[in-house]
Amino acid sequence: MLTLAAVSGCSLLVTTDGLSAGTTDAGAGMEAEGGMNEGGTPISDAATDAPPPPFCATLSPKPKFCADFDTGALTELGTLTGMVTLDTSASKSPAGSLACEVPTGSAKRGALIQHDFGETPSAYDLSFDVFVDTYDATLDVELISVSFRSPGGGTCVTDVSIRDTVWTLDESCESGGSPTVLASHETVLAARTGRWVHIDASVSFAPSRTYSLAVDGQPLFFALPLMADLKTGDVALLMGITYTQMGATTAKVHLDNVRFDYR
Repeated sequence: MLTLAAVSGCSLLVTTDGLSAGTTDAGAGMEAEGGMNEGGTPISDAATDAPPPPFCATLSPKPKFCADFDTGALTELGTLTGMVTLDTSASKSPAGSLACEVPTGSAKRGALIQHDFGETPSAYDLSFDVFVDTYDATLDVELISVSFRSPGGGTCVTDVSIRDTVWTLDESCESGGSPTVLASHETVLAARTGRWVHIDASVSFAPSRTYSLAVDGQPLFFALPLMADLKTGDVALLMGITYTQMGATTAKVHLDNVRFDYR
């Protein structure tokens, strides 16, 4: 915690009219197999197997921010730090995901993309899919973080992390280089490697001051009270590995379908 500043359908409808028993018209026979379009030209099998639309294109209403890592350059999503790459060989939904890696001994303790919004929210909702390739189970790794910078220069952060091998939601704040809030809310659910996991997290500053966390649809924290001194501010989203502790062996994760909305 407090380290991110340093790391700072396609369907084919076939009419059955005229296809009653005894029909021998060759064209009708091809239609019955789904092999002709209205103009009488053949349709290839590939046309009936169109890939699904990108994840972000399916969302309605649209969130403030969405990244499915299927199109465009990573630099279009924000500022890159460390080893972040687009990986088309692994994804939760086609065709790509964000690969983030902090190698053993790296001076950079994070691998992430930071997206600044320039607004101050009263609440946020965050969801993403994560595949934990490897991490040092003896030390902590912080994943997606939401940062709030106050006009006075202090910063508060909430992040989803893995601490003591379990999923955790953290709260932290610093002002003038000194911590003012430090809280890690550990669940009892182990963070396993080698599988995709879906995370939902939310924080509200008003009218209530609460946080919630769910993993694969399982609520682990629901509307629990925030620390009294955690404050909202100019918000930024940091996607990837936002921090690994010094001395940790290689940490690597894949992220996909990041959705961030706020009000």
